[in-house]
Amino acid sequence: SWCPFCNLYLRNLKKNISKIKEAGGNVVAISVENPDNSLAVAKKNEIDFTVLSDPNLATAGKFGIVYDFPKESDERYKANGLDIAKHNQMDKPQLPLSATYVVNKKGEIVYAFLEPDYKKRAAPEVIIETLSKIKSGEVKK
Repeated sequence: SWCPFCNLYLRNLKKNISKIKEAGGNVVAISVENPDNSLAVAKKNEIDFTVLSDPNLATAGKFGIVYDFPKESDERYKANGLDIAKHNQMDKPQLPLSATYVVNKKGEIVYAFLEPDYKKRAAPEVIIETLSKIKSGEVKK
């Protein structure tokens, strides 16, 4: 992946995967990158959880978390050899917000982390705490 913060976060989740599973959870990461790139990122980072691809941000769009990549940023990235739209095989440069959801067994979102600042991500400790609360019945299952 071209996004170092995404790679760091995936590695952080990987580091905490046993605690997440002990708390009753599973991790599924979703990337805007095409399936081949998503698989390459998972392999490069030795990710042992599911990494899915969301081509054209179809899923992210349903969650309302898609934004147009700012023109100034897009031009800067292109000047450094990265065309976001082309890399993600899209017509225009768009990205999803950083988002983390904890979903219960009924498919209901019981925790949501949405952040416009791509450098900020949901703390694994909060995810684990939420999962533990679901497991203990403090939060609806």
